[in-house]
This record gives sequence, structure tokens and C-alpha cells, in this order.
Amino acid sequence: KAFDALAFVALPMLVGGITLAPRIIPLFGQGYEGAVPTLQILLGAVFAIFFGTLYSNLLIATHYQKLLMYIYFWGMVLNIAVNLYVIPHWSYLGAAWTTLATEIGVTLAMMLVLKRRQLLSISPTRVPRIALAALCMGPVLVLSPWQSLLMLLVVGGITYLAVSFLTRTFSFAVLKNNLKRS
Repeated sequence: KAFDALAFVALPMLVGGITLAPRIIPLFGQGYEGAVPTLQILLGAVFAIFFGTLYSNLLIATHYQKLLMYIYFWGMVLNIAVNLYVIPHWSYLGAAWTTLATEIGVTLAMMLVLKRRQLLSISPTRVPRIALAALCMGPVLVLSPWQSLLMLLVVGGITYLAVSFLTRTFSFAVLKNNLKRS
């Protein structure tokens, strides 16, 4: 359930962030246009971190923190080594790609450890529907006549939720029950 909940939040954030990055960066003023691809790449790292946080907490809760420390250590060593090569060649874009690769690698390593120890079972039934809803939101954001970032966020959110409900990603009963707990 935690995986589905994270996917429900993280996938639209990733798709929406990548799509809206060219409209987000100008909020910081002129001269930052070159940061758009960096933001788009690093949003992928944030996406991986969502799941990495879940998996690291699960490893700690099941007393595998020593193994988690090794995963983080080797992720750091590889990140530094690769950055020593890529930064002179590709500057901040190389560093962004290295960060993305590191976060994906660390998250996959944690996932593999949890799967091997039979501490993780992911039911992929909802993920395709969540991905479909997020992917439907992308073109709506691109083709939207509104220029206001706030309005685009609202339209994107409504599109995402509408497609989620149409594809029965979550039932109203589950949503109502989760809102009562909050």
C-alpha cells in the first residue's frame, strides 16, 4: 500500500515537473534558462528518492541498517568516482545524470536486498493505471491554453485525478477511508 501511495504522488510529480520545468525556472528570474534540463533530470532523482526512503525505512525497521550503510557507502563512492570523470566533460548536466544514476542504483540495491529477504512484495496492479493517469496529464499541460503556472497545476491535478478515477486506480471508499484517518 505504501508503494502505491508513493507512486500515486511521485509519478504525477515527475511527469508534471518535467513538463512544467520550462515554466518553473523563469520564476527565479532571467538567466536561468539553462537550468531547465538539470531540473528535469534531478526530478528523476527525486522520484527514485521517494522509493529509496520507503525502502531504507523498511531496512532499518527490519534491522538491516548495517547493510543499508554499505549500500549508501558504495553509492557515494561510485557517485564521487563518476563525477570526477563527468564533471570536467559535461559540467553540471553530467553531475545531474550521475545523481540520477546513483539514486536509481541505490534504490534498486535496497529493493533487491528486500526482495531477496522476502521483505518486499510489490503488486503492480495499480502502477500501470497510475502511470497512465500521469502520462495523460502531460499532454494536457503542454497543450493547455493557460500560461499561469498555478492554473496549469490545477488543470494538471484535475486531469490526473479524473483519469485515476476513470481507470479505477483507487475507489472512492478507499479514498474516503484514508481521508478519515488523516
